[in-house]
Amino acid sequence: MKPCAKSLAAMMLMVLLAGCESETGKDVNGKAASSSDVSYFFGARIIPGDGSPAMEDMSFIVINGKFTAIEKRRELNAPKGSARIELTGRTVTPVFANLQAQPGMNNGAQYGPKNYNRDSLTADLSRYAYYGVMAVLTAGTDSGDLAFSVRDELRQGKIKGARLFTAGQGIAAKGGGPQPLADITIQVGGAADAKKTIAELADEKVDAIKLWMDDGNGKGPKLKADAYTAAIEEAHKHNLKVVSEVFDLNDAKELVKAGVNGLVSSIRDREVDDALIAAMKEKNVFLAPALTAAEAKFVYADRPNWLGEQTMREVYPPQLLGYLADPVSVNKFKRLSELGDLRQQYATA
Repeated sequence: MKPCAKSLAAMMLMVLLAGCESETGKDVNGKAASSSDVSYFFGARIIPGDGSPAMEDMSFIVINGKFTAIEKRRELNAPKGSARIELTGRTVTPVFANLQAQPGMNNGAQYGPKNYNRDSLTADLSRYAYYGVMAVLTAGTDSGDLAFSVRDELRQGKIKGARLFTAGQGIAAKGGGPQPLADITIQVGGAADAKKTIAELADEKVDAIKLWMDDGNGKGPKLKADAYTAAIEEAHKHNLKVVSEVFDLNDAKELVKAGVNGLVSSIRDREVDDALIAAMKEKNVFLAPALTAAEAKFVYADRPNWLGEQTMREVYPPQLLGYLADPVSVNKFKRLSELGDLRQQYATA
């Protein structure tokens, strides 16, 4: 198997538009697709996802849910007794992961914890899966036991949707964090508060820890250095990774220095410099830029054409589409006093 195929085989893959069957649900011989544990897929266009070129007319073998071989179609034969599924005209790509998700919080015109319930949460997870986002981290917007029960049901196969990972309630400074989430965030004043909060979240079996450095837009009270340092150190003692939203370049540098594992927003006060990039590389800190979150704060003032595209209409909440396309809503976005700043911040990101 070629090196790029080996790396691809280690990933979870999805077949865009088709799942893992032909359109008729039958194999190339016209028979119902086998329930065998061995399947032979052929004719696919594969995008490895590592920056290398797409691979055309490929075949791959899946045994017990794992990719065991990926080669050119002419170089890979179907195992005896395997199900044979043709994917000509289909594209296979690694699934996407969202590390800055807030499922269940939006009902159209309103965003916030009061919209959060089982139906809204599972509906959003289904939408993520439809678009190929098969794993999401709810970054600090889960309160109560709901996310944990849904997470476990997904892992047990009782319900379908994107795989859910939860950070429970996010941590912010006293009086800080996003204002719409004031009732969810755990606000800490110093190191002692931070350590106690991390221990409690670990007991709740969260999958990660989420920090808000400020309100998400570079405003409001910021987490103090002793608080976020203590939170990161305590989380690592519990084998939990820590992610943080951050707006200012200097804050990002301090978080990286303190040992944060990932940044889940873009720096928007100024251009990122070589010093931050070098520090992130040295400490293996990842970045999830959350560009759509920054863009969503202003883009609806422009009535984007993609709101009317078929892929949006198919599964996007109709009440949300209606709200965003309403001239009243469009004008509301246009009248935002910070509209110019938001556009500039996005350009900087």
